[in-house]
Amino acid sequence: MISIVVATYDRPASLKQCLDHVEGQSALALVGEIIVVDDASPTGDARTVVEGHTLHPRIRFLRRTVNGGPGPARNDAIDVARHPTTLFLDDDILMAPDTLATLAEAGLPTGRDDPSLIGRVGWHTSVAVTPFMQWLTNGGPLFPYARITDPDDCHWSHYITSLAASSTELIRAERFTDRLRCRYEDLELGYRLQRRHGNRLRYVAGATAGDLHGRGLVEWLRALRRMEADLVLLSALTGEEMAEAFGIVRAKTLTSFATRPLLLAHDLIGTLEPGRTMPPRVDSHYGDLWEWQALCQSYRVIQNFFRILSIRDALGLAPLDAVDAVTDSTRFSEQLLDSLQVQSPAMAS
Repeated sequence: MISIVVATYDRPASLKQCLDHVEGQSALALVGEIIVVDDASPTGDARTVVEGHTLHPRIRFLRRTVNGGPGPARNDAIDVARHPTTLFLDDDILMAPDTLATLAEAGLPTGRDDPSLIGRVGWHTSVAVTPFMQWLTNGGPLFPYARITDPDDCHWSHYITSLAASSTELIRAERFTDRLRCRYEDLELGYRLQRRHGNRLRYVAGATAGDLHGRGLVEWLRALRRMEADLVLLSALTGEEMAEAFGIVRAKTLTSFATRPLLLAHDLIGTLEPGRTMPPRVDSHYGDLWEWQALCQSYRVIQNFFRILSIRDALGLAPLDAVDAVTDSTRFSEQLLDSLQVQSPAMAS
């Protein structure tokens, strides 16, 4: 039997849809309970959703008095979970009808020695996928399943709790850290599960779910300011193993930057992004593939620049000076954001 854990904050509409899709599971009989933890939302709408839902007899509702982020909220649920398998599900993630059945076929983790499982999350079919969102999940940093080389033994950095199952006994022994509030709290737990317990992580590609909330380019770049502060802390918590892979080593050693490639990427986005339909066509005429690759590379160049700046900010390092203009990285990044906002308002948020 499964305890499904949903931490939520001020998203009653998506919470209801999340619960509706739990109810629509072909293997609903496997669900012993659903534990919804409201992380001190400003209203009582989450309780209203839970109490009015047809699944209400199976739902246990907890409300935190102080907002602590998703990790502590999930810990509250772990403490009271009654079943041997815990499935983590974000409040804006909608499972496909056979997702639980597919996870069960792969072997639900019920004991400490059983592999943890992750499913595959993409954009929900109700979401209008933009070119940036297409890149974000196909070569970009969000839901990076393409980087998995061995589905039966994934690296700990793929422990993404948008859709993940582990032994309740095991995660109760480790729990989520309360030090990472914006992002990466699940990766840090995945690190400890593998390093301390040798817990194997399996990727079950057929267990799918859809994310209801799209991301805009400007919104994503601004969020990096918060997220990368947690990335620096994650690197400290996991040792130096991932500092180079996360880009922290490079961010520390840089002393300057060039504005020209960033302005070129900015202009390519403005030229190539409008009018593109998703999924991308790369075979309708000569040059299609190059255009799509150039657009993706432009997103990557700009995102990596903002990641570097955010990491340096988190480390307390000085802004970078430009080598080809009279400016520094702080002023230039704000000007770039303002221009992207005007250039592509539909992509902003």
